[in-house]
Amino acid sequence: MLERGHWDRDRQQVRAYYEHIPRGDGPRIEACLPQRYLLRDQVDRLLNEAGLAPLWIHGDFDGRACGPGAEHFVVCAAAKP
Repeated sequence: MLERGHWDRDRQQVRAYYEHIPRGDGPRIEACLPQRYLLRDQVDRLLNEAGLAPLWIHGDFDGRACGPGAEHFVVCAAAKP
């Protein structure tokens, strides 16, 4: 499996390209997985526009605190009362 990526900062988009090269016979398989990431203030605005409120926000899937240096954030939200 080979992987390469392209980051478009202005569009907030990452394109990950994967290529599977089989050991024996068989075709090569190539795929592109475009991903759009959101910034924290964008998530808050979009949740509010959808009638949702965050229940909790973690800095990663392991539940660590979300702070200024966190590379990720995981949001759990529910409908506003």
